[in-house]
Amino acid sequence: MTVRTFRWLPADGARHAIPRGLFAPGEEVLTLADETVRMPQRRPGELEWLWPTCLACWAVAKERVQREDS
Repeated sequence: MTVRTFRWLPADGARHAIPRGLFAPGEEVLTLADETVRMPQRRPGELEWLWPTCLACWAVAKERVQREDS
């Protein structure tokens, strides 16, 4: 099983790919698509995981998964 180097985070109205790691609530994090999002103050709820996926993050994440799996 491959361990991914990123994870998904609902923030700013969309699901963004961010590097794996621990980030403090309110901390700014650079997404895989070089956009800055702020970590939520609380754990994302069930509905936030249904937000649309950031297309820029999706493109970079897809490339990264292909590299990691090869």
